[in-house]
Amino acid sequence: MLELKHLQVAYRGVLALHDVSLIVHRGEIVTLIGTNGTGKTTTLKAISGLVRATQGKILLEGERIEALGPDQIVARGIAHVPEGRRVFPQLSVHENLTVGAHLVKDSKEIRRVLDEVFAMFPRLAERRRQLGETLSGGEQQMLALGRAMMSKPRLLMLDEPSLGLAPMVVEEVAKAVLALRKTGVTVLLVEQNATLALAMCDRGYVLEHGRVTLSDTGTALQRNPRVISSYLGGGVADDRVEVRTA
Repeated sequence: MLELKHLQVAYRGVLALHDVSLIVHRGEIVTLIGTNGTGKTTTLKAISGLVRATQGKILLEGERIEALGPDQIVARGIAHVPEGRRVFPQLSVHENLTVGAHLVKDSKEIRRVLDEVFAMFPRLAERRRQLGETLSGGEQQMLALGRAMMSKPRLLMLDEPSLGLAPMVVEEVAKAVLALRKTGVTVLLVEQNATLALAMCDRGYVLEHGRVTLSDTGTALQRNPRVISSYLGGGVADDRVEVRTA
């Protein structure tokens, strides 16, 4: 579905990504793990058109998209939930969600997807008239995810969705992502919580200093000594993470 070929991105002449190649197949959850500053967020921004590739190709269903603007990329079915949620603070929950559907012309379809979002996140339904700034961090993350759902994406990109959330809320968001995958949405996940990310994903890539240094199935990466030492706190990923079967 999505393929990056020898992607490079530079900021002010300094390379942030070096020759990054990866593939996301339709229906998969693929994760990017790595420490801060390794290029994970830059990779998502390049795919969504927020930063420009200096070299390489980004292909969606075989069509090159690296020269397109963010609005054109959204129209092709890619939704990006950035780190920090970035909900509109002075808009209500309902207004934030409908902003996400600005490319959907069918009002009945908008109502249908809105009902799906409220069914997945009942707290958003309860708070539909509240302003975005009055929500808790977990509720804002649900709102950001719901807003992305409103665009009816084929590919959903999530940047650090668990950051700063309580464990119970993290589990709720993780289950929502898995439920979305069951509806046919493909997911590209950036997540510093490697235990969570590898428990959820089909396959994963490790980024270090702007390069892909490892790639394998989530299960294999959980058992890779290098990943265990560097990203899982020296211990195997916790088998009690119950997100795989949600």
